[in-house]
Amino acid sequence: MKRYNSIKLITVLTLTCVLAGALLAWVDNLTREPIARQEKEAKLRAIRAILPAFDNNPSITTKQIEGTTCYLGTWESEVSGVAFDVFADGFSGKIKLIMGVDREANISGVWVLGHLETPGLGANITKPWFTGQFKDKSLENSRLVAGRLAVEKDGGDIDAITGATISSRAVTEAVSKGLDFFQKHGEELLDGKEK
Repeated sequence: MKRYNSIKLITVLTLTCVLAGALLAWVDNLTREPIARQEKEAKLRAIRAILPAFDNNPSITTKQIEGTTCYLGTWESEVSGVAFDVFADGFSGKIKLIMGVDREANISGVWVLGHLETPGLGANITKPWFTGQFKDKSLENSRLVAGRLAVEKDGGDIDAITGATISSRAVTEAVSKGLDFFQKHGEELLDGKEK
């Protein structure tokens, strides 16, 4: 009798797992495309918000450099700015940003696309008062620490979020790396020729 109950229990558990797995696969298949579409639309909104004035469609005017997709905004056939993804290791995990840089290597905007930071603290990296501090900054017009942008606590001029210095530092470091990327590839990006 014990053996029969064990077989019955194993059978019920197996069927439950199979059904749960099939249901999860079905839901994943059902939601994958709408989620990808929403992420793409959110990124396009961010690109429009952070690039200097443009008269083209930056989502189709792109260049690939070092595995990074660069979105080119043009005005009257001349590149007005470039947007590209940058990443940071925050307090709770990866932070994905997109930043825009104009022809003069000044930051035209920073937008947080995704993060896992603590709500009410590190999550404030998405607030316009924080990301807006980067606008018009460059490696030439900012208070640098060891050649990098930095938060005030470290001697720079970016105001860190109270109680979330690690998140603030992470974003600041990612943006600084983005400026380095633009400085290295700016000439190629600004030539306006698609690849």
